[in-house]
Amino acid sequence: MLSPTNGANAGSNETRVRDHFPCRVGEATKVRGMFIVPSQLKVVSSRFGELRLQAIVDREGFKDILTMRVEAEKEGPDRARLDRGFENVFKEICTVKIDKLEFIEKGTLTEKDGLIVDRREWK
Repeated sequence: MLSPTNGANAGSNETRVRDHFPCRVGEATKVRGMFIVPSQLKVVSSRFGELRLQAIVDREGFKDILTMRVEAEKEGPDRARLDRGFENVFKEICTVKIDKLEFIEKGTLTEKDGLIVDRREWK
């Protein structure tokens, strides 16, 4: 593995991402200049009792739009706790603001759906 200490790729973005996030570079998605990685989403999930969630990145014009889909009950104490604190916890861990927060029915997301879906098209 190449590292900044042996001079190869020194200072490159790939090196910084690899050194600071416990994941493969291919799993990181850049949103408004900040990387989001699955391990961060797992930490957010664990703060709320292992929620199933998914980050969706779209592009409108020249702006990245981050939508978080979260499986939650329609009502109850867990939903009230999510309403109050999810966006703040997400921003604290991922350092990027959520544009849209969608609560979806439990059982909608599966393991194969992926934690991060990047739907942007680069032309």
